[in-house]
Amino acid sequence: MNKIAKILLVTTSFAPIILTYAFVIWVCDGSLITIVSLLAVVVFLVIICLALLKFAKTQIEVQKIEITSISSADGEVLGFVIAYLLPILSLTNPSIDFKVILFIGVMFLIVIWSTNSYHVNPLINMFGYHFYEISSNDNISYLLLTKKELRKTTSIKSIIHITEYMILDAED
Repeated sequence: MNKIAKILLVTTSFAPIILTYAFVIWVCDGSLITIVSLLAVVVFLVIICLALLKFAKTQIEVQKIEITSISSADGEVLGFVIAYLLPILSLTNPSIDFKVILFIGVMFLIVIWSTNSYHVNPLINMFGYHFYEISSNDNISYLLLTKKELRKTTSIKSIIHITEYMILDAED
């Protein structure tokens, strides 16, 4: 599931961008069909994101972990939100060049796919999860998703691997 999860997490992270474009088109009195279509895509992406988290919690093996350090990574979401709101600056021209968006999306997928980086998905944050960069007792760094506000390294005892370097708190 490692590579598929990465692709799904990157793809679903585009939902706020699509929602922003739907808003821009609505403000500029654009086509209702286009707005509804974009909103349908957003709903579909939200469902996929929720389904991925549910699948991970119910179908992937729970593993024990000893955490040696924790730092918040919620701040990473802010950069994405700012990028997602940039289309509002184009209110005078709400046209969307799907070729450019497709190219950017494919390039983003290739970078995430081919690196061991993890991707902060704002949708997950909107579902009440917090992002933490943690280190295990093996000195491996992970991005931890949890609904808990962590203050101690002993707060998390078991996890689920969503991707190679992204883990989910199994106790949520």
